[in-house]
Amino acid sequence: RMRSRGLLLCWWALRARPGPRLWEARVPRLAARTFGDLARLPGNATRQHRLAAQTFGVIARLRGDGPRWRGASYAPRSQRWVVRKEYTRVVEQVLDLPVNDPVRRLTQEIEGYTKWFAQHGTDQFFHRKSNRVVLAVLHVEIDGVSKYIRGINSEVSLPTGSICAERAAIVNARCQIPGLHRRQIMGVAVVEVPPSFLDEDGEEPEEGCNNPLPPCGACREWLEKIQEENQGFYVLTYEDLTFTQVYERFLFWSEQEDSVQPQDMGPWTCRLCQTRNVPLSRVCAKCDVNRFSIPYNRAPAQQRFKDVLAVLQEGGTMTLPEVGEKLAARGRPPRSDGALRKVMTRLLKNANVDTRSGEVYGELIFKTRSGRFGITETGRQVMVS
Repeated sequence: RMRSRGLLLCWWALRARPGPRLWEARVPRLAARTFGDLARLPGNATRQHRLAAQTFGVIARLRGDGPRWRGASYAPRSQRWVVRKEYTRVVEQVLDLPVNDPVRRLTQEIEGYTKWFAQHGTDQFFHRKSNRVVLAVLHVEIDGVSKYIRGINSEVSLPTGSICAERAAIVNARCQIPGLHRRQIMGVAVVEVPPSFLDEDGEEPEEGCNNPLPPCGACREWLEKIQEENQGFYVLTYEDLTFTQVYERFLFWSEQEDSVQPQDMGPWTCRLCQTRNVPLSRVCAKCDVNRFSIPYNRAPAQQRFKDVLAVLQEGGTMTLPEVGEKLAARGRPPRSDGALRKVMTRLLKNANVDTRSGEVYGELIFKTRSGRFGITETGRQVMVS
């Protein structure tokens, strides 16, 4: 009975054309009876019978007449906009905050951690994949008592053998406090430091640090789960290693809106330099600050790079001292020759060397055999955009 009914069902499934009345009228009832027989099959039923009954049920479901599986493909889709907004408070002078302010206390902790790291250093083996060192301090509060737990990134083998500083601090906190709850984690401070605080010129190579440094995607997943229990959870990032200007971020709050708001469609004013920008733009045309998330920008570093590109675009090829003089004339003098040299080196990253002419071609600038720098066509297009 199962076999004959199943064969008839398969024949109708294969022979059916768009809108056949026979399928619409009789096959659903036949499929329902097949499902009923499947439920009543004895324990000693042959494997072929069970497989046939399951196959016929699948056919009915695919045709849309059987009960549907619950899954993402059948889930109702919301017609509302899901807008994720990140709120950032910019503190120009940390010392202006009260002594007992959590932001000031956490800043003091990570500043002390940075000084300690500068004295002791680190084994470069643990940072050999990216050659970047990131420090983090986690603020934990238990029974009104604050504790500060340190973390450092380790990148031995990407991707499985790497861990970021934020996650390292969280794991370290759980090792020290096994009963730690998410609601007891108040905030985290993150800063990137140079692997060696003194370079060959005896200066701090801050140009190689991407501060303010936002959490990566994996860390954001961890921090998002923490903020589910502690809505006041915050992330501190810093403009540079002086720790005077701090960005206090409150992450991951999502809101639903019926449509795009009018203020998001028209011209907007940069919060940092007060420049009026054109509609539907994301980055400030003057200072490169991201409109929606300040810590995601690289405004100080990008501005230095754009200044160099602007000088090369106006003056043509020139030596490194000439670039420094032009920058000083524009009111943006480099801190030193070594600092300017590092900026040019980063602009020449992943460059190709022409063996015949001896010129070094980067994506944005090039360097001649005589040591003169110039801007490439790609660099000119970047300046235009």
